[in-house]
Amino acid sequence: MNLKDDVNYIKSKGQMKKLFLFYLLLLVQCAVTAQPDEKLVRKATSGNVKAQRELGSYYDVKGDSANFVHWYMMAATQNDEKAIRELGMFFDRRKDYRNAAVWWKNLITKKKGDLWASARLGDYYRKGKGVERNMEEALFWYKASIPKMEETLSTTLGDVMVGLAICNDSLGRYNEALKWYQKCANARGPEYAKPEIYYFINRAGLIGLVRMFYLGLGVEKNYKLVNQYVDKLVNTYKVTWFADIAYSQQEDSMHFFWMNIASHFSNVWLVELAKLYEKGKGVTKDYERAFKIYQAIINVVGGISSKGETPSPNDNIAFYRSYGRQGIMYYYGNYVTQNAEEAFLRLKISAMMTNDSGVLLTLAYCYRDGIGTEQDMEKYKEWLNKAEEAGDNDAIQLRKMAREANPDNKSFPFK
Repeated sequence: MNLKDDVNYIKSKGQMKKLFLFYLLLLVQCAVTAQPDEKLVRKATSGNVKAQRELGSYYDVKGDSANFVHWYMMAATQNDEKAIRELGMFFDRRKDYRNAAVWWKNLITKKKGDLWASARLGDYYRKGKGVERNMEEALFWYKASIPKMEETLSTTLGDVMVGLAICNDSLGRYNEALKWYQKCANARGPEYAKPEIYYFINRAGLIGLVRMFYLGLGVEKNYKLVNQYVDKLVNTYKVTWFADIAYSQQEDSMHFFWMNIASHFSNVWLVELAKLYEKGKGVTKDYERAFKIYQAIINVVGGISSKGETPSPNDNIAFYRSYGRQGIMYYYGNYVTQNAEEAFLRLKISAMMTNDSGVLLTLAYCYRDGIGTEQDMEKYKEWLNKAEEAGDNDAIQLRKMAREANPDNKSFPFK
């Protein structure tokens, strides 16, 4: 089956019916003030591939996407490689990954392999972009690009290398994962290339190696190597990356590991570390340590203010969040003696200055149950609403239960 047959098959199955109808509608609606050269139109209409591409490019410059797609599809059905590639890129830019995948697969078939197309398909399947997430399928497409790998490092080649490491890691093929993580960590571009081209590849490799040697995945645990890799990350890359890394980790232990590193660079992330101790996420629950970390932040930032200096915005956030988190601990009596008045005071001050969902929810409980203040159901609803907006799962569930219990009361528990 050739490419023209492929496109006709897709149309016959209805997979692109809506797409064609959409662009047909755009064609009707487009009002083009300047018309293309009549000779070019005649050549394109008669089936000249080069003319079809030129006409498509003309409409692309004009911003007429419908006619651009129409003429490039005409060229693509004649197995024109440039047209196929442009259509893949067009749909990729539009984030229409399902249709982009169709053209990337056709490009690979025509060229018997293509680094860019394979990298994009691997990315789609690894992340579930426009297709069902499938690590085996992603690995297949990444591997398909190996024979086409260039000696000169590029961002595309880097995407493939990182993809091969992550897919093998996810599938438990740790020997292969280790090999590709090491390749990524040691990758270097040509002397004339900007470091940014290969920095992201190095970062991904080092992060993967830290995970493997810290958890002992296919290798013996080696904390000395872990420290070497972390030192390299600390000395080379922006520290804001460490919190991002923490939030990207699937294992709680690795989330804690990276947040612990991030906490050395910002009091905001130190608060997040204390919360992990408070919740026992990735580490043994330790209320005492959590409370003392919060207190240390309060003391440090308060000390800056007492000297007549102005704390940074991040330090202010950390101060009020720590104050509120201690309020939660006074509310429940975790490490400290339960104290309703102290809990309410800290929660109220913190809630006015930050958006910590746990603080907002606990303050709502205070108003609901009259803890440290008079019972006030209107304020309960107000702070519950704010907690839900901040993403607190308990608040979301309470709202859901309230709606189910009171289907006719549309206002509860809204403001």
